Formats: sequence, C-alpha cells, structure tokens
Amino acid sequence: MWKLDPENERLVIAEEGPEDGGELPLPTTSSMSQAAMWVHGEPNILNNCKTAHVELEEAPADWDQTNPDQEFDAEAYNKAFEAKDPYEPLLKPIHTDAPVGLSETIRQPAWTVRLCGDPAEYKHEELEGPQAVPTKSYGVVVVRSLVWPGAMSFYYQGRTLSLYVGNTHKWEFGKHFFPVETPTILADPEDYEDGPEPNPADAPEEDVAEGEGEAAEGEGEGKEGDEEGSEY
Repeated sequence: MWKLDPENERLVIAEEGPEDGGELPLPTTSSMSQAAMWVHGEPNILNNCKTAHVELEEAPADWDQTNPDQEFDAEAYNKAFEAKDPYEPLLKPIHTDAPVGLSETIRQPAWTVRLCGDPAEYKHEELEGPQAVPTKSYGVVVVRSLVWPGAMSFYYQGRTLSLYVGNTHKWEFGKHFFPVETPTILADPEDYEDGPEPNPADAPEEDVAEGEGEAAEGEGEGKEGDEEGSEY
C-alpha cells in the first residue's frame, strides 16, 4: 500500500495502482493479524523530543571556541550530528523493534497483535459487487504498543484506524512518574445547624395541675427554713 519516495527516503508515498487503473487489492483480516504485515509509517521521536533535526547553515555560537583552527562545514556538521541521533527507517516492520523489559529478566515484543471477534472469512455476495478485499470478515485486528501505553491501531474490512489515549510517557521498567494517580477529591461535609448555646432560648413548657404549684412553693419555703436553722 505504501512505498518510500525515491527522491527522499524520509517520505512515504502511496503505491501506484495496477496499470489497468483498478485499485490495489487489500489484505484479508486474517493476514493482517500477523505482526509482519504492520510497518511504521510515521517518523520516530528523536532524543531531542522532535521528529527532525535542525539543519544549520551557519556555525553555532560556540564553534570558534571549540574549533578555533577549523572552518565550519555545514553539511559535515549536520551529518555528524545526525549520526549521534539517527533516524529510524520508515516502513520498518514493527516486529523488528527492540523488545520491552517487563522485569529484570522478562522481555516481551514491543507490539501485540490480536484478532478479536469472529476470525472466519466469508465470501462476498454477488449483490455487493466487486470488492477490494477478497473476503469479508467481521473480526477486528488490534495492534497495541507496549512502549507507548495507549497507542493502538485497528484493521477492519480494509480500513485502518490509529488511536492514542495516554499520558505521553514511554514505558520503562523501574521508572515511575509521580503522582502515579490523581488523588480523589472528596465532597465538602454538610454543615451542622446552628442552635442556642448552652441552653435553649425558650424554657420548655410544663403542664402543672391546679393546686400542685402552691403546694410545691410551700414545701420549698419549709426546706429553706430548715437550712437556715441548721446554720445556728
């Protein structure tokens, strides 16, 4: 489906169709479940966190200090700089990527390729007309990157889709980023209702029967007299 530009190997162009003007036949879903069918179509991320080097045409500011007796050659300087951080070749098969270390001893391929759903291949019906894919399948091929968690590609009936949902951090064994997980934000507690302190504003009402109040007052006076008498 794709090929390198003959004039620039850092560009990918579409493969030309057949001479009769038809479309290129697309691979089946079962064949796309093989890791060898998938290649890199985008440039790699360099050590400078970019996808391309800045080509200098003039000498850098510190050139005279580090190379006082040497003239600046822009082409040689750019090639030497690129050799320290080279580009990965485009259309490179993904199964040739360096494995990922899951522990000190366990290493796993950088990509996982799985066929999810119905793996059967069916013939196209005559009413559907000519199709670019020789057979029809309802399965989906899922290609997942272990180097960049959250980067996935899908293949379904001749269509390819790439998706990335991650935190832009590469997986490296033994390295963890802080905070690992966003702390849970709790809701504010409900406020207590304000009340009079230390005693209620209104005294509680009591039901007193007729005659009991006077008797209670008399008993209270007698007790006070006894207390006064006991002081002498």
